[in-house]
Amino acid sequence: MGLLIFSRGRSVKVGLAGAIAFLNADTPLGIWTLPNLVLAGGLAWLLKEEYPTSVWHSLRSPSHHKVIQGTVS
Repeated sequence: MGLLIFSRGRSVKVGLAGAIAFLNADTPLGIWTLPNLVLAGGLAWLLKEEYPTSVWHSLRSPSHHKVIQGTVS
């Protein structure tokens, strides 16, 4: 699921949906897993976004390097 979330387009949404399903299935195991619902809510919020580029492509882009080096105004 993590690799799907780091990809782009529809694959990201499939990965997020799988992570939400996993977190919700894991929640009934005990009181210590209740924060999973909060995390699943955050992932559900991310589902409404579009992801045209992957994380890897974003990290390799020249504009990302400028931000890291502090040259972007």
